[in-house]
Amino acid sequence: MLIITWVMRLLMGWAVGVNILNDPIAKKFLWVVPLGDLIYFGIWCYGFLGSTIEWRGQRLKLTKEGKLVRH
Repeated sequence: MLIITWVMRLLMGWAVGVNILNDPIAKKFLWVVPLGDLIYFGIWCYGFLGSTIEWRGQRLKLTKEGKLVRH
């Protein structure tokens, strides 16, 4: 399943970057797309570790009841 997802992601990157946008950089750096996906997935996972959020310059804390309060 992981290989199928990886191949489909590369095909989508090729279809959009090369065929639709005619971007020569997309053709050269297509191999970076899965690497970027792994980095973004790591950042997404990291978001589950903390309870403090910064939104539009305000620091908020997520309480055990699921409410956001100013920190």
